[in-house]
Amino acid sequence: MLGGDQEPGCCYVGVDVGTGSVRAALVDQRGVLLAFADQPIHKWEPEFNHHEQSSEDIWAACCVVTKEIPIETSSCGWTTEQSVRSTGSTKPSTVSCSTWGA
Repeated sequence: MLGGDQEPGCCYVGVDVGTGSVRAALVDQRGVLLAFADQPIHKWEPEFNHHEQSSEDIWAACCVVTKEIPIETSSCGWTTEQSVRSTGSTKPSTVSCSTWGA
């Protein structure tokens, strides 16, 4: 949450989905860090240099970190290198070596 004597104002949230965790940071107009949250995500390495992650796990971690950051924000930015493939069902489809071409 907000630290010190900070008053709510124009703040921005940045969310980063990385290989091992999802992180969220709240900064003010001057770029001062006001709050930070980090949630680990599971990853698998089925073979050398091939990494897989669960889209559902990533989304759950995004929900955790954004709930830990105050909601009085002006903007929210996201960055990730992952893609979520959908087959039209309500659950995301896995993108992995074992499902390429499926």
